[in-house]
Amino acid sequence: MRYFIRFIFLLLIPNFIFSNSLYFSDIEIDSNSTGIIELTLDNPDDIVGGFQFQITDYPNYGLFIDVQPTERIPEQFQIQFNEQQDGTVIVVGFDLALAGIQTGSGPILNLTYQSTSDYSSEIT
Repeated sequence: MRYFIRFIFLLLIPNFIFSNSLYFSDIEIDSNSTGIIELTLDNPDDIVGGFQFQITDYPNYGLFIDVQPTERIPEQFQIQFNEQQDGTVIVVGFDLALAGIQTGSGPILNLTYQSTSDYSSEIT
């Protein structure tokens, strides 16, 4: 019986740990222009109450100039972003009303990236 319980426990752990996924869309941006990068959330089982992430733009050839929520984000959700001097951007989103991002799949943020110089690089 003891081994059976361990086996079931080990089967359930990955389900809890890996049930939600975040990923960015690919984008090609010409030098000295802007483009939009989508952040997609797949949360089939859980309501998400908040998030925080950091993006490193290396080498630093541009700026994140805007972050806009999509229709999946409730109105009361607070989203802030801050570009750091080293080119990284920190994005924080949270819901004080505790409604959260409902279960589903699709884009939750549109991040506008502006190229600031001539370069040859790819962001993926």
